[in-house]
Amino acid sequence: MNRAVWFILPMIISFTILQGQEINRKCMDPRFEREVIVGACNREGLENDEEFGEPFKSGYSEYQSDEEIIQKLGALKEDYKILVVLGTWCDDSKEQVPHFYHILDDMQFDEKMLTIICVDGKKSCPDIDLEPFSIEFVPTFIFFRGGTELGRIVESPQMSLEEDMLNILE
Repeated sequence: MNRAVWFILPMIISFTILQGQEINRKCMDPRFEREVIVGACNREGLENDEEFGEPFKSGYSEYQSDEEIIQKLGALKEDYKILVVLGTWCDDSKEQVPHFYHILDDMQFDEKMLTIICVDGKKSCPDIDLEPFSIEFVPTFIFFRGGTELGRIVESPQMSLEEDMLNILE
């Protein structure tokens, strides 16, 4: 994919979300035969979701960030944007996304630089074309600087979320 698309696409997704697209919308997922959040999402939607909320709250409160790495990440926080694609039905998302939010809070990351997209069991979203991002597994955390993808964490980190983030961003 060419560089211009990588630069414009995250801005389009963020702009769409900020322009009043319905967030935290639920739909029936035929694969799981239950409602899941699809499309643009925010922290409130995750915290209040019937299935995702309790794992989010407990995972967030139990996670302990590495303070040394958080300080290093904090020094970089103004320099990049993050796209997170997750499934509220997904066990890896239930584990990793609360930890990720804890890290962002510890480093005082501006959530305006964060875009959250929830997908159904087919890893698709009816209102947002995720094909350019080649999402195969969730959660997928994609880091951009200057419109260029720097790297991603897929499903689970190799070391820890904050260590993997630092390795991507440095």
